[in-house]
Amino acid sequence: GIAVVPADEFVDMLKLAGVLKLSYARLATEDELAVLFPECELGAMPPFDDAGELPVIVDAELADGFIGFTIGTPRDSVRMSFDDYQRLARPTISSIALSKDVLV
Repeated sequence: GIAVVPADEFVDMLKLAGVLKLSYARLATEDELAVLFPECELGAMPPFDDAGELPVIVDAELADGFIGFTIGTPRDSVRMSFDDYQRLARPTISSIALSKDVLV
């Protein structure tokens, strides 16, 4: 799946696995990302799955106001209302960011 969290936070892989109803979740490798997003530079993949094969999970903290994200290169970005993003991406909204208390 595609996990979307605020830029200054990390994905809690246990929470993400729970949302996806999996016993285990891991980050994709660079090679896997290159296959999934062949027209994007690494690290600049948009939070969408055009093919509809990957579920999109957005951290609940982002589900209000506006969302900004890169679109293929680290130099190109989009800012849109979360409502518009939700209509396009149809994400599951859940608390998947790693608690800041864990990072201290």
